[in-house]
Amino acid sequence: MNRNTVAAGMRALEDRKQAAGARVRLGWVAPNQLKVPEYQGPLQPRRVAEIRDGFDARFAGTLVVAERADGFYALDGQHRAEAARQAGYGDVAMRAEIWTGLSPHDEREMYLALAYRREQTRANTVEVKAELGSPVEAALVRMCQERAIEIANSRPGHKQGGHMLLTGIKAATDVIELRGSDHLAWCFDVLLAAFAGEQYSLGSEMLAGVAQFHAAHPSAPKGEVVATLRRVGVGQFKIDAKRQRIADESDGGRRTGYHYGRALLTNYNYRRTSGRLMDAFNDLAEQDRRARSAMLAERRNGAAG
Repeated sequence: MNRNTVAAGMRALEDRKQAAGARVRLGWVAPNQLKVPEYQGPLQPRRVAEIRDGFDARFAGTLVVAERADGFYALDGQHRAEAARQAGYGDVAMRAEIWTGLSPHDEREMYLALAYRREQTRANTVEVKAELGSPVEAALVRMCQERAIEIANSRPGHKQGGHMLLTGIKAATDVIELRGSDHLAWCFDVLLAAFAGEQYSLGSEMLAGVAQFHAAHPSAPKGEVVATLRRVGVGQFKIDAKRQRIADESDGGRRTGYHYGRALLTNYNYRRTSGRLMDAFNDLAEQDRRARSAMLAERRNGAAG
């Protein structure tokens, strides 16, 4: 079954459920609130362990749950919920599509349909969340539409329809949540202006790195950053970032995206006799850590309330 067929079937199923009186909303549910319905299969310990190791609630995706009279039941996401519990995030609320008014038959039908939907691209998931009113995904979809950026699951072997492709969906939503929509818009505009002719995929690490550079040095003129990237070229930029990653790892400072940020900083400062920027990424990392802790605490308080 191809992805388009699966997507169409899932949309038709959801339409039928809503026409029959079921309702869906976007909300927050803590893993400790979730129950496992009787039709779910047993947990796979290896899969739980893979998710648990390095678990990050920001990247855990959206759960799909059925709300019954006695609580919330996981239609999709029981492995993520269990990994969150084992990682110590059982009381931290996670985003969830919450269905109410489903009959036992409806729940089972939805559960089977979701098993197929997991094969869909993350792009479809982003659009669904935007339609459900999630402000983060709605902002991302709007920005991509305004700039003719196509949201894609992975980088294909060719450029599709002349559009720049966004494959770094996690990085993009993270930037919006942590720094705001305007910050991501700045990054999109810089990368489009610099690499539109030679680069057709905006990946997570490059996007995160440019976002972190802008966060560390917000006064750096956009035009000068674009000129720097054009002078270096996307190929050399990736090589420089790879070298910076090796240096960061040897120094015990590995953080996703920071090597791209530092590579951009090095090239920005190259041959400058004045106006050189300082490496502020260690301070930025601490600021990000505190901001993420505050976000998690807010979600935890929301779940408790």
